[in-house]
Amino acid sequence: MPTVQAMLAKYSPKKRISQVFSWNQSFQAAGNVSGPMIGSAVVLIGGYRGVFIATTILAAINLFLVRKNLRSIKNDGD
Repeated sequence: MPTVQAMLAKYSPKKRISQVFSWNQSFQAAGNVSGPMIGSAVVLIGGYRGVFIATTILAAINLFLVRKNLRSIKNDGD
């Protein structure tokens, strides 16, 4: 998570940095609660194969979003 903290500090507006870090911590806590519940539901519905399929889909979505946002950050810096 240090990378996330560094990116938030670098790319967030200075006036709203405390709000950004607050949202980050809130969503991390929500993920710690909801993640195991969603994971167990995926196992119940799709078995262990379903876990790998769901993880692959989420990783692909994440890759798309990261690439899209990195392009916009690079373009803003030019």
